[in-house]
Amino acid sequence: EEVACLRNEIKRIEAMKVRADERLQALTNQNRKLQYELASLKESTAEESNDSVLVADLRDTILKLCLKYEQDEQMWMDDINEYHVMKQETKLMQDQLVRVSKGKKEVEEELLELKQLLQVMEGVLVSPQVGSTPSK
Repeated sequence: EEVACLRNEIKRIEAMKVRADERLQALTNQNRKLQYELASLKESTAEESNDSVLVADLRDTILKLCLKYEQDEQMWMDDINEYHVMKQETKLMQDQLVRVSKGKKEVEEELLELKQLLQVMEGVLVSPQVGSTPSK
């Protein structure tokens, strides 16, 4: 009877061992699955971390480009304003040059007339006049 009781106890322990082994195998499989999921999460977190670093870098680059564009735009506006001022000054100088050229032409015409008049007067003074004696 004691032997039968011990045999039953051994069977019960062996059954418990089988169930424990099955449970251990299930837990081992679950552990592998969870470790795989953890590794995947770590990888995706690392990628997201890299992505967020890239996004931050891109944001920084975009902000720098925007600032550069604003500075360039201001410089372009300054250049355009300076161009318009220079264009107006050039127009004024061209107008003044036209006036000076007209004035020069008028002066040259007047000078030509005066030269012609001088030649006429010199001709009158040099040529003997009828009834008069040349004076020396």
